[in-house]
Amino acid sequence: MMADMLRTVSQFTGNLKNINVALVESSENLAKQQQDRLLELLQKKLGIFLSYDTDGKKQGRERFFNKDHQFQIGWYPDIKTLYNDVL
Repeated sequence: MMADMLRTVSQFTGNLKNINVALVESSENLAKQQQDRLLELLQKKLGIFLSYDTDGKKQGRERFFNKDHQFQIGWYPDIKTLYNDVL
């Protein structure tokens, strides 16, 4: 579903600039599957190459970003971690 949303936004705007996506997934296995699918879409179909935030894992989240596009996508294990990261 998120892949469809990103693809649609990209079609209407021509890019994914200034977008911050936060996903909450308590299962590490499902989060990894989502990462693989979304990163493949972003790189192969939309031409956006992302860097991994090495500090993110220490803060309880996985985050990938592209500074040129001001685009980031992050996975959080629960709402509390997301809330703490946003504030």
